[in-house]
Amino acid sequence: MIWISVLGALYVQLPQLIPVHFNLSGEVSGYGYKSAFYALVFIIFSLYVIYTAVRYKNKEIPNKNLFTLYFVMAFSVFVLLLGKLIN
Repeated sequence: MIWISVLGALYVQLPQLIPVHFNLSGEVSGYGYKSAFYALVFIIFSLYVIYTAVRYKNKEIPNKNLFTLYFVMAFSVFVLLLGKLIN
């Protein structure tokens, strides 16, 4: 669970308000709290894991757990890069 540690370490580095909406000129037109952003990421990830578990419960899919691991890693990298680009 290294990705949890990395996300936790980045949490303290992010500003309290994170830009979440931009207009067509690229200017920030809306902000959100970092705690709400991380909560949303957690909810989306949890829903994905539940969806995958229910959908493929009785099906024999090769590397099903490996796919979930890759998704978690890719999603974590996306969140980290997004946080760094915003900051």
